[in-house]
Amino acid sequence: MVLKSYHLLSAYLNESAPDPHAHPLHTLSHIFKHALVGEVAAADALMSADLESKLWSDFQYTHVMAQAQAALGRPTEAVRWLTQSTERGLLNYPFLSAHDPLIAKIRGDENLESLLERVRQSWETFEARVSAPPQPSPASTTDPSSGRHP
Repeated sequence: MVLKSYHLLSAYLNESAPDPHAHPLHTLSHIFKHALVGEVAAADALMSADLESKLWSDFQYTHVMAQAQAALGRPTEAVRWLTQSTERGLLNYPFLSAHDPLIAKIRGDENLESLLERVRQSWETFEARVSAPPQPSPASTTDPSSGRHP
């Protein structure tokens, strides 16, 4: 599946985004493409502090960069990017812990497991909150005869 995805991504980039420096997302896409096939030098050549600053505030972009770093076999960098992604809102513990094929290469890494434990706790808190029955609004607890709350 990853190889098929690589071929689709590569074809798209060759046709639609030939200049990896035209936009930060093009750069990220090219880094991802190189990472999928282990082209470390090519991926690294595209990385810069400026690009990092442009990607750092978005949970999706940081997640993609974490996946690229994991594919390159860099667990420390992958966890750094994934930590930022989770701090920006990526809290889907089931996906991250078992279903994201692009971070599978670093599963078992101590720092990743520690991060996943924090994500699991956040996920469970979120699930409990959204699964709880709705609380009555203040308007629904008003005594209709007096207009006051009991």
